[in-house]
Amino acid sequence: MQDAIAGAIDFCVANGILVEYLETNSSEVRNMIFTEFNLEEAKEVWFEEGMEKGMEKGMEKGMEKGVEKVARNLLANGMSPDVVAKSTDLPVERVREFVN
Repeated sequence: MQDAIAGAIDFCVANGILVEYLETNSSEVRNMIFTEFNLEEAKEVWFEEGMEKGMEKGMEKGMEKGVEKVARNLLANGMSPDVVAKSTDLPVERVREFVN
């Protein structure tokens, strides 16, 4: 049975089916198939994964807003858009939007 599961996972990867997911989570997939599926446990795992992804996205958004605030402050203090863009790694076009 283990060989069949490994073969199925290899087949999927070789044929472009769920490649990214299986490359990242193949051991979890194998363990899930070999153990009794428990919907409640699966829901908990999905919830935790969703929370982690949400936290990551929230952190990214917060960082973006922080960088934008710094860019606005630098512009307000007379720094040129080109220098602000280089200092914050923001595209100069984006920095120029803050000038008005």
